Amino acid sequence: MYSDNEKRKVGLTCLLKARNYARIKDWARAFPHYLMCLELFPNDRRNLEDEFTDVLYQLGIWLESNNKLTDICKWYITGLQYFPTNANLLNHFAEHLLRIEEPQTALTYLETAHRLDPTSLVIDRNLTAAKLNTVPRWHYRMLNDCKRNEAFKVAISKALSSGCGKVLDIGTGCGLLSFYASQFSTTGITAIESSNALANIAKSSLPQVNVVTKHSTSLHSTDIGLHNVLITEIFDAALFGEHALETIIHAWDNLLDASSTVIPHSADLFVTGFSSSDLLKRHRLCSDPRLGLSNVCVTQRLKEPYEADNLKRRPVSYITNTYKACTVSFNDVTQLKDIYSNVDAIANFSLHCVNSGSIDGFAIWFNLYLDEEKTNVITTDPRENNVNCWEQAMIYLDHPIAVDQNDEITVKLSCIKNELKLTVLQPVSTCSHCFKVSGEIITYLNDTSLINICENVHLPQLSKTDIKVLDLNPFPLFALFLARRNSNVTLKCLVKDVQDFEFINFVFKCNGVDTFEMCQEVEIDSSSDLIFINPLLTNGTLDESVFLQLTRPDCVNLFPKRLYLHIEVVESEYLHNCCRVDDRNLFGHKAADLMNEYSVYEHWEIEPKYFSYKSIGSINLSADLLHNDISTKVPVTVVTGRTANGVLYWFTMDYITHSFTTYNSLHYNNACFIFSQPKYLTDQVLQLTVRKENSLLHVGYTDT
Repeated sequence: MYSDNEKRKVGLTCLLKARNYARIKDWARAFPHYLMCLELFPNDRRNLEDEFTDVLYQLGIWLESNNKLTDICKWYITGLQYFPTNANLLNHFAEHLLRIEEPQTALTYLETAHRLDPTSLVIDRNLTAAKLNTVPRWHYRMLNDCKRNEAFKVAISKALSSGCGKVLDIGTGCGLLSFYASQFSTTGITAIESSNALANIAKSSLPQVNVVTKHSTSLHSTDIGLHNVLITEIFDAALFGEHALETIIHAWDNLLDASSTVIPHSADLFVTGFSSSDLLKRHRLCSDPRLGLSNVCVTQRLKEPYEADNLKRRPVSYITNTYKACTVSFNDVTQLKDIYSNVDAIANFSLHCVNSGSIDGFAIWFNLYLDEEKTNVITTDPRENNVNCWEQAMIYLDHPIAVDQNDEITVKLSCIKNELKLTVLQPVSTCSHCFKVSGEIITYLNDTSLINICENVHLPQLSKTDIKVLDLNPFPLFALFLARRNSNVTLKCLVKDVQDFEFINFVFKCNGVDTFEMCQEVEIDSSSDLIFINPLLTNGTLDESVFLQLTRPDCVNLFPKRLYLHIEVVESEYLHNCCRVDDRNLFGHKAADLMNEYSVYEHWEIEPKYFSYKSIGSINLSADLLHNDISTKVPVTVVTGRTANGVLYWFTMDYITHSFTTYNSLHYNNACFIFSQPKYLTDQVLQLTVRKENSLLHVGYTDT
């Protein structure tokens, strides 16, 4: 056994080595030495806590970069045994878990961290991310859709009241449809849900239901037996997108008996050609002579075969008739298999042009028939006032089709292995020079206000002849316009993708600019004479990668010069329905409290002109958020007798002689904070609290 003096001598040597290793950033050697110090100096652990936390954070980053994920978990769990109430340790561990797509595990640590430090904006941001990735926001809109819920309740009541009994609910979520079935079925209900969080809610709210936490396609009758009623609602904007065909086919082959009934019974899928300059600007580059381009096709590079949008709120012209492309019966497994595997299962069809114009794309929606008689119908037709939780599927054309009234468009639609694909067979449209680029480039170059700023911004006079320019915007327009005016410039531009580089390089050459240096990450190079940053993300929030570097004092000629915040207090039922479930909308199912444990109170990517709200007060802050953090109370004059559900916010970028606001910008969306407790306004002044730390922002209200 060592004496106390010997232990202290060993401990001090160990601490000296730990600090030396940390100084040279050898985190893998520093960390075990710190662990030894914590063992040898149990009474001095608090004095070493900050050092230990920093070293473990750096070690975690190093381990993650080397894909040693098991070691990350091992060492953080070890560290938390010494410091279980260290909010930073809990938060850092959770950040790793979020990056390896373990949001529910991260949530456990973040909730503890939040209780320990409820004012931390970093923890709050990560808590929001963990909740969103555990229970996506669309669940709340769906559960608050009374028309949808009531239609399913009626259909389930009708089917089970006629004698059908053993129920299988695939994709049960929080168990709403199983609850409706439990009111009528006496022979047992099996509910299947792949999400652990949602399955746990279903188990807690429906103890009489057998909830299985797996993908249904991994199960067979030997696991859960055969059933004679299938209830499911796994349909996206294009009906088939959430593996609906594959899932229902597997159920017929493995989990249902031959005489089973499926709810919903069937569906009709509709297609129409549309024109919308508003939507097209988000997909295709519009011509602007200032870019120096001609006869070039530039469209957005999409990851999915279609996008979803709410056409009820969009300025859209329907150019063709609406055609019923197919009727699919979920009770006919032979037809389902044909659609799933046969490219010709859906017959080619023609759309008749009822108007002249340009077909920019095709919109898809459906009628869902919950009973065999087709008397209980849910439609996602944007021209009807029916359900609210579904949007419409949008398939954009790379080459819009100019048509005259009475023209015919021949179309092919298929859904091989769940991938919905629409092809125009006639007329054939081609282009000799096409580019596929990121959506950020499309919206940036289509935002004429942004181009005006880039072209006309007044810059300081520099005595140097060879000017180094750094442009970190989605497309380096500032650099391009400078190079066109001054041949003695050296350019460095942010380019995140090879395909984007090909297009940017092409545009530069078309404008007589032959060379530029490329960087793939945001890095503010202080050796540059002029620096053009992009402080905002397209979703309407501050960009962390930029703000982490703005503390450097050598960024002098940096643009924009200042960034201002604008706040609008809003009343909006839509915001409430996006973040909280109301039990009254569930017709008896008591799951709201459990669902609302996953509520988040931020909402991004809002376009104000298509966002349903009423303005009840606004204020413009004078503080420059680009270079300053703030924590302040702001009084806002409001309209009494209204309910404040949250605040919409946006920014103004100040370029000295010109300014650009992101309100109703094509490129930048807006964002909002939702009040966890809506505020009914009886006083003419609402006291807002505004905090900004680096790239993190929070706006709330206080009664004091």
